[in-house]
Amino acid sequence: MIEEVLLHQLRHQFPLHILDDEIIASLLMHVPSAKVSCLSCFSCWSDFYKATSIDPLNSRQYAIFLAILSRSLYKADLHRASDIIAYLNKSVNGCEIYGHVPLRPNFMIGHTLGIVLGQAIYGDYLCLQHNVTIGRWMESYPCIGDRVVIMNGAVVAGNTNIGDNSIISAGVRIINQHVPANSIVFNGEGKELVFKPNKNNWIERWMA
Repeated sequence: MIEEVLLHQLRHQFPLHILDDEIIASLLMHVPSAKVSCLSCFSCWSDFYKATSIDPLNSRQYAIFLAILSRSLYKADLHRASDIIAYLNKSVNGCEIYGHVPLRPNFMIGHTLGIVLGQAIYGDYLCLQHNVTIGRWMESYPCIGDRVVIMNGAVVAGNTNIGDNSIISAGVRIINQHVPANSIVFNGEGKELVFKPNKNNWIERWMA
């Protein structure tokens, strides 16, 4: 099922001289392991943990699968194939997550549209909502801890450190700043941030 959908979409997205037989073969060779990794990732999250297959009509599931597949191809030095899958994810699901982005094994995409993930150190059990942007500012890039939730419209960039078990609230811009562990971050006045304790460990609500 997923292979048929993937090939159909690729053949309608790319000219034949780009999607040659060698690239198709390399893609299909990496699909089985990407499916296993994807279903393992799903098992951590309450929305997906009972999933036994990947539904390409569920954009959240499909976006996670394509990100994992692109990463798998990149790590195998199949950079052209990796970029093709990342481009497909962007055009179909609205996510820009290229294979060089070092996502950890367990991550959740809540809503796919407008997500841009660039260079950063990513922690495990990361939850992302729509319109999130993560990446470099000048030559510096963020370091994100484990079990972090980044809500819609947030920006995390530059020399920023986000501690474990933190929540970045909707619309918050964090550039070259430090977020203590176990914090909920809100916008304050001007460029100031407001930190409140994350007493309830909210990420548990998303986990299986």
